[in-house]
Formats: sequence, structure tokens, C-alpha cells
Amino acid sequence: MPVDLERAFEELRAHTRTVVLPTAADLRRRGDRRRRTQMATALVTAAAAVAVFTVSVGVPGLLGSGHPISPAEPSTSPQPTPVAPSPFPSPSPAPWPSEQPSPSPAYPEYYEERIDLPPGCDDGTVALVQARQFAGDPLPASIMLRPADWGRCYEMYADHAGYEVYSPEYVRPAPALCQRYRTYPADEHRVAGRVQEFYGGPEISGSERVTRYAAGQASAFMDQVRQAVSDCPSFSAEGQKWHVRILDTGFAGDDSMIIFIGTQPETPDDSYPGVFQAVVRVGDLVVIVFPGFDLGGDRAYTIEMAQKAVARLR
Repeated sequence: MPVDLERAFEELRAHTRTVVLPTAADLRRRGDRRRRTQMATALVTAAAAVAVFTVSVGVPGLLGSGHPISPAEPSTSPQPTPVAPSPFPSPSPAPWPSEQPSPSPAYPEYYEERIDLPPGCDDGTVALVQARQFAGDPLPASIMLRPADWGRCYEMYADHAGYEVYSPEYVRPAPALCQRYRTYPADEHRVAGRVQEFYGGPEISGSERVTRYAAGQASAFMDQVRQAVSDCPSFSAEGQKWHVRILDTGFAGDDSMIIFIGTQPETPDDSYPGVFQAVVRVGDLVVIVFPGFDLGGDRAYTIEMAQKAVARLR
């Protein structure tokens, strides 16, 4: 492990006081296992919350969704031809909203959030949450999933009003497929949104994005996602072959799909390493639900959470 990373963790241990953070040796053991699946990090980071846990979490994960402590470097593998790409907006530094804590002393692009889980669950943790820009009108929090919807031991640690402003370095369009980090054309027609992120214990996380599009553009977005999957059914990265598939459809809302990204081409229910994410349209709203389990996934649970998310919209 690089010296600067070990030093950063020592600083965070001193800063959080009441939180028992993992030792460098513990993190090294996790990192060794996850390096084999490093490409999944970039996929997970975009599909789920772009949060970084510094702790006894992996979500999916720490050094490896495995979310890295420092933002993942853009992949240098060959890029598949994107679907009708539109350029990223010119990135600009995100201002620190007044309600957010001060930047982390070790990682200025992130701020720290304390997470306390319900009694009888894990001891909680401290999360490093990436400072991002959000635009558009805020959708009401009342339409979003509650922590209890995810499970007894989940707590929400981030609630962002509006939709994400994407940037090629750190905030990648959702859902991220293969190594395609350009925006979908319909993203230019987003008008409102909300993003929430949840923690359920070491290696366990969840995120929900709800976005409202201009009339007709939500349906167009779903078609663009399907086309992106069709254009990239598989790709090679980090010495492994990865597969991208649409599995279940029609299980919620007006249009829905489960997207699988992983190394198992024929048996995606055996998803390690791999992830499932649900993309559902309800009228002009699109919901993206992503449960994370240390680079693994649960297909049935992902469908269940998508159905709960749609029920909240009613």
C-alpha cells in the first residue's frame, strides 16, 4: 500500500476518534483480493453512489466498489463506440454547500459523514462522500426509498437534491456500461432529480437515483440504455472478460430492466465478481436502483428494491 494512503488512514483514525477504522494490514488483505476485479470498480462507481468509504466498509468496497480512496483513474483500455455521444459539460469545481461539513483534511474533494446504524447492527462508520454538483429542480424526498426499505440495518448517509452534473474525471453517467463514460443523449433533457445513498454494514451499500425528463425523453433514455448494452455485450479489462446483459424486464413501472455486468456469461445469478442494477421508467421519471455487496450482487433483491422504489412514486 502506498505510504501516502497509509498516512491518510492514520489521520482519519485520529480525526474520527470513536470509530474503529481498519488497520493498514486489513486493508491490504482486502485490496489484494479486489485488485483482480479492479475494472468493476469503475462500473460500480458510476452506477451506484460516487461515495468513498474509508472504513470497515468495502461497499462494494474500499480498495478495489471497491470504491478507491482516491478517484479511480480513467481506464486506458480501448473504448467501444458510444451510442450517439454527446459531450460532457465543461467541468468546474463544485462549491461546498453550506450544509455540508468541511472537506476532509486528507482528501479535499470529499467530505466526511458519520453513519450510525440501528442498535444490534454493525457499529457504523465514517464515509467520505465526493463533493458533486447537482442541477435542476429537486424531487421531493417523500418519493424516495427509506432506509428500512433496504433492510433493518441500513441508514441513509447522503441525500442530494437535483440530478448529477457529470464530469469525465469523477462523476460518470448512470448506468455506466463497459467503459462508456459519455452522457446519454437524453441526459441533456433532465429537468429534476434526487440521489440518495445508503450504508448497511461492511461491504453493503445501496443507492437510488430518480430523474425527471422532459416529455418523451425518459422513454428515449431507456432505448439508449438498451442500445448501449447491445453495442457492448462483452469487453476485456484487467485480464478478464466481462459480460453486459439485460436480464429481467417488465417487472415494474412502464418499462424496466435488470442490467448485469460481470464475469459469468451463462450463470449471472452467481455474480461474483459482478453487479446488478435496475433501471425503471414510470411516466417521465426514471429510477436507477443499485444494491452493492462487495463486488457481488443479488438479482432477486435488486428486483425487489426496484419494485419498492416504484411503489414510493405512487
